[in-house]
Amino acid sequence: MKPVVILREELLEAFKTCQEKINAAEPGDFVPLTKEEWEAFTTAAIIQKGETNASQLH
Repeated sequence: MKPVVILREELLEAFKTCQEKINAAEPGDFVPLTKEEWEAFTTAAIIQKGETNASQLH
């Protein structure tokens, strides 16, 4: 099951970059993020398709 990411459109590229940095990191690594990447990372709502109905999000 793949996650669904809900995010403001203007932060989409920053979120993708952030995701790439996190995926490339090894355990124990620090992952430096830009201000925009941090905003995207902390404001994204990530749900597992099938587990949460959109009407249940608040």
